[in-house]
Amino acid sequence: MADVLKLAPYIAWMVLMMAGLPYWLRTVCSGILLLPLVAATWRRWRVDLVGVLAGLAVFAAWIAPETLGLVQPASRPAALHPYIQLFGSAAVIAAAEELFFRDWLYNWLLRSWPRWGAALIMLALFAVEHDKYVCAVVAGSVYFALYLRRGLKSAIVAHCTTNLALGLYVILTDSWYFW
Repeated sequence: MADVLKLAPYIAWMVLMMAGLPYWLRTVCSGILLLPLVAATWRRWRVDLVGVLAGLAVFAAWIAPETLGLVQPASRPAALHPYIQLFGSAAVIAAAEELFFRDWLYNWLLRSWPRWGAALIMLALFAVEHDKYVCAVVAGSVYFALYLRRGLKSAIVAHCTTNLALGLYVILTDSWYFW
C-alpha cells in the first residue's frame, strides 16, 4: 500500500499530461495525492540547509548552458498561468519525482540489479523525462547523492529548491524556454 501512495502522484501527473489536460489540473490532482505523504513525512519538519544549497547549485548548473551562451535557447511561449506552474513545479512535481525515481524506482530496481546498475537505470529514466538530458543527469545525480547520504527529505528539499529558483528566474527574466 505504501508503494501505491508513493507512485500515485507521479503516475497521475504523467497520465494527465499524456491526456493533454491542463497544468493546473495536474497540479491539483497530484497535489491532493501528495498530501498524505507530506503529512506523514513532515511531522518534524526542519530547514535542510544542505538540501537548499544543493538545490541552488543544481539551479545554477541548469541555467548555465543558455546563460553562458553555450547553447541556443529553444523558443517557447510564456506559461498561461505562470504562478500555478511555479507552484506545480516547485511543490508538486518535484516531490512526486523524488518519491517515484529515488524512493520507489531505485529500490525496486535493486531487487534485480546491482546498486550501480539500478542507479544508472534510474538516472537514465530521469534524464529521458526532461528535455535537457545532461543537466537532468547532473541534477538527478545530486538528488540521488542526497537521498543516499541524507535521506528522502533532503532530496525533496533540493529538487523543490531547484524548481522554485528556476521558476522565479523564468518569471522574472522572461526566460520561458526553461519551461
